[in-house]
Amino acid sequence: MNKLWVFGDSFSTNHNKKITITWPEIVADYLNLKLINTARGGCGNDEIYEKIALNMHQINKGDYAIIGMTSPLRYKMYLPDHNHKSEFEDPISLEYNFQHHSSEVDIPFIEEVMEDKIIHDYYYKIRGEAFDKHDERMTNRIIGLQKELSKRSIKSILWKWYETKDQSYQSPMAYSQYSIEDGHFGDRGHKQFADRILYKIDKKVSYWKNIYEKIDKLNKLI
Repeated sequence: MNKLWVFGDSFSTNHNKKITITWPEIVADYLNLKLINTARGGCGNDEIYEKIALNMHQINKGDYAIIGMTSPLRYKMYLPDHNHKSEFEDPISLEYNFQHHSSEVDIPFIEEVMEDKIIHDYYYKIRGEAFDKHDERMTNRIIGLQKELSKRSIKSILWKWYETKDQSYQSPMAYSQYSIEDGHFGDRGHKQFADRILYKIDKKVSYWKNIYEKIDKLNKLI
């Protein structure tokens, strides 16, 4: 049985554990493919790229790959000689976890990162100011992997949930039909997204630049 490979962040998972069915499950069932979902909430584009590369030898002709990029601000860093968890992706995610999941996280570590001026300035003043440059760099790297998949007769589609300077649409936080209170897909959002990405797959789109565009003709799975 051929496989549907999903790469991405929390937008490709059951983020809040309340979802009855996720869009990867819906799409895999519709295409009659076995789902292999490698997505992890909070990960960065380097990890997404790495997972595609590490699984390349297992992705076969007839499989399909859906690649969801995440915010270019996310970049894995390590704090040396630290007694607590030393790995993190970005201060924004740490702050979110501190506010919403305080019982599940290492609070002393998060407080140390949030109070570190060097880390703060690097993410917000250096990476933040070059957001679109980092986005372009990672997009080109992943498109390069898509070209390799295509050479092996493996179809794929790349999409992003975030906004860049050359796009006029709003971020997912502003789309109530797509999101729930924490800015991720709810039950309805997962089904809507499945409708829309299946439409793009049918149209043989390899890079879906605007997931918020108006689409009139859908499969209407909801």
